Amino acid sequence: MRKVLVIAPHQDDEVLGCGGAIAKISSEVDVSVGFVLDGVSGVPSARNREEAMKVRKDEASAAAQVLGVSDLHFLDFEDRGFAYSREALHGIIRLIRKYSPSSIWFPHENDGDIEHQVVHKLVKEAVWMAAGPFFPELGEAVPAAGQLLCYEIWTPLQKYQMKVDITSTVEIKRKAMGCYQSQLEQASYGEAILGLNRYRAMASSAKYIEAFQILQTPFEVSG
Repeated sequence: MRKVLVIAPHQDDEVLGCGGAIAKISSEVDVSVGFVLDGVSGVPSARNREEAMKVRKDEASAAAQVLGVSDLHFLDFEDRGFAYSREALHGIIRLIRKYSPSSIWFPHENDGDIEHQVVHKLVKEAVWMAAGPFFPELGEAVPAAGQLLCYEIWTPLQKYQMKVDITSTVEIKRKAMGCYQSQLEQASYGEAILGLNRYRAMASSAKYIEAFQILQTPFEVSG
């Protein structure tokens, strides 16, 4: 079975950026999600970090069940102060080697959240290192992912090469977003992202579309 690894900076980014596409393929493709950050700043009412992390993880697990995601992994780096580091790079290399995905989805490089930009840089570096002889203590090297796709959240992509019609799964995406009550209490994230998905379909027969930037795609010549 093909494997897709969605790398999300925070819990809810996977739903906002590509929840419709995940739901569309999850019955036929093994989809796993790796969360880089702990998302603690997103639960300001929590008494401590542990309580906030539990909220975010419980919400992520509930959303994963809605989307049909097979497995979740939490790297638990502290948010709002996160920067490119050797430790974070190692964490993502280990993640890629654990799942050995054929496709990796992650935020685009110009997304408006600075932590999304950092994750983008880390993933691009980790992809080729995970396939090489580097850091054997992080697991065995795996075949390089043939496809790299970038999704949009805070900043719409100016140029994109792939459109996924999520009309048939938009209600699943809406339900998955509803699992993140800690975030919806602060802003109408779900409503806003569905507005972007609706806008993407403006000149299409589809009603809702998720857009992706293709950084890399398989190319095979038969014979």
